[in-house]
Amino acid sequence: MSDSQDTSYTKAASRTYRKRFLEQASIFVNRLPQEQVPLHIDVLKRSLSDLSPLTPALIGYEPTMDKIADAVEEASVSELKEAMSCAILVKEMQPNSFQGRVESAWMHLNRRIMGVITECDAFRSSEDVAWTAPVGPMSADSRPLSIPKPDIGVGLRVIERAELQTMSSRTRARDELLTEPILGQLNSHAAFRLIATPSTGLEELAFPFLVYEAKSDSSSLFFAENQSAGGAAKALSLLQQLWSEDDGTDTLPVFAFASCGTLWEAFIAFYQEQSESYQETRSDL
Repeated sequence: MSDSQDTSYTKAASRTYRKRFLEQASIFVNRLPQEQVPLHIDVLKRSLSDLSPLTPALIGYEPTMDKIADAVEEASVSELKEAMSCAILVKEMQPNSFQGRVESAWMHLNRRIMGVITECDAFRSSEDVAWTAPVGPMSADSRPLSIPKPDIGVGLRVIERAELQTMSSRTRARDELLTEPILGQLNSHAAFRLIATPSTGLEELAFPFLVYEAKSDSSSLFFAENQSAGGAAKALSLLQQLWSEDDGTDTLPVFAFASCGTLWEAFIAFYQEQSESYQETRSDL
């Protein structure tokens, strides 16, 4: 959504939309009390909050060999590499230079940040594409809902049969790859035909698990939260097709990010069957 639209969409209007339309569609954006957070969501939240202590220590300068040696003694090499990557990324991007610029300029920066995920060969991403799959909360006359159109949406990459034939047997055996034959097997065992993609024209992107909405530093974070909630609800509905209460497994969550300039929020979105509602709870990142 453009900045010109942002200016006419005030924070008050965003609050009204959340209260009158999102919540009526059982889409909630809440910080839940600890006792109300399902166990599997709490475990996930805690694992995400356990960030490397090296990351803040390395941001802003390039460590010397002595500093690297000291860091290796305190943490694993993989944590060190992750922290150094974050430090280099932040240093190169110079986010302060984007202050006061339009949303499209911020997206240039945000696209690089999200590239850590979107460039994984097991995933596919969409940008600013309407998710129109006929699942999940829908608009009604008394409850007009915006069609989700994430700035960035990420799901599993569907590998076509033709491409599969060109891969080595070792690559084809990787568990994280979703292939057309696997989708066919899922459909053959389903009670009804699965809708795997969020929209027609996105056949290579299945079962999205991450949505991201960005705004410029002059816009409202509340607005970005509303948009990410709508996209997360659509993604959850697609994933819900894979769940059966007979399996004894927990429903799959979705990650949602919202940003306003350099301010970012991370959410875990999940389906709460008890109240038949979608819930989002902030993960403390």
